[in-house]
Amino acid sequence: MSSSLKKFTDRAIISNTRLTYEKAFDRIRVWLWARNLEMGDSSLAEYLASIHESGSSHSTCSLFVAVVRWMGQERCPAEKVVGNTTTLVLKGIARSKKHGPDQLEGLDWKDVDKVVSFQQSKELSAAFATPQ
Repeated sequence: MSSSLKKFTDRAIISNTRLTYEKAFDRIRVWLWARNLEMGDSSLAEYLASIHESGSSHSTCSLFVAVVRWMGQERCPAEKVVGNTTTLVLKGIARSKKHGPDQLEGLDWKDVDKVVSFQQSKELSAAFATPQ
């Protein structure tokens, strides 16, 4: 990589994001080292499945894929690491409807209708209340 190209790629993300990426990349490497695995498509997919099973959200798993793509530019070719297996696992995680720790499930239309009905009944009651 030429010096001018490196200068612009270094500016592509801010220092706080770079620090977050470095910490996340280290987490992946420690996980791989503990299992005596090399960084690759199947091992990254295993890592994503593992952190998701232990409570991480789809967004967190996606962040780790972005980290590998970004940090891997210099350390390993990303196209070899983020491949079909990782992509399929990430899609499966997205469709699993499992939420991260302390994350509430979203409202559905039935819940919204209840809230609106409750609010309307309160407003109606207040409109006909006699002043004291």
